Amino acid sequence: EILPQGASATYGSDSVAGVVNIILRDHFDGAQTSVHYGGAPGGRDNITVYQLLGTHWDSGNAMLVYQYLDSSALPISTRGYAASANKASYGGGDYRSFYTDPGNVLDPNTFLPAYGGTAATSSTSPQLSSTLNYENKYAQSYLFPQATQHSVYATGREELGPVELFAEGRFTQRTTLEPTGSADTTITLGPGNPFNPFPGSYTAVDYSFGKVFGPVTFGDETRNYVGTLGARVNLGNDWQATLSETYGKERLY
Repeated sequence: EILPQGASATYGSDSVAGVVNIILRDHFDGAQTSVHYGGAPGGRDNITVYQLLGTHWDSGNAMLVYQYLDSSALPISTRGYAASANKASYGGGDYRSFYTDPGNVLDPNTFLPAYGGTAATSSTSPQLSSTLNYENKYAQSYLFPQATQHSVYATGREELGPVELFAEGRFTQRTTLEPTGSADTTITLGPGNPFNPFPGSYTAVDYSFGKVFGPVTFGDETRNYVGTLGARVNLGNDWQATLSETYGKERLY
């Protein structure tokens, strides 16, 4: 349903240019099953399973729909333009992080990285270098997260003389899983610390736990549902009166 004119009185100030209402199907007889599969280069497989059941009788009808959606993640590393935080090759800046492993020692006066640490080997101990370390925080991120969704929609109506009773309900549960980068910290170095190149001063090290613990993964589950009960009365001459009550709720876990 497309309303090209403004409808602010009903929908609020965002509808001054018009409104598009999505009207869900409310009548179907029989059964319908649908399976869709799609994918993108480098990942992001997507499968959707859809089941529709419906029936009717002399004074009414009922319909039930279930949909399952499973989408795998699309790593950011599969897209060259997004894979690195260093955008110099695209005419941009270098946005790589100084929180690295080995870390970077800060200048106590400017609090900017001054020395980069070197990793220990079987024959050498960790050292400080004038070459700073950089870490690409985008390396383990996703352009699209892994997602799973279950949705149910039910509707029905019954005619009782001049009165029509109707009800509908929707429920959706969506789960996503996405790495959000590594845990970072700033470690204080005292004046006597052998890795403090600034005698007599406290300084600090920008350090990343990414190599030690891996990326921090953020998972969430969203549940939302809404239900409507109502009655409709035909008044004649193309007029009707409708009384309904709707209740909905959404929760993020």
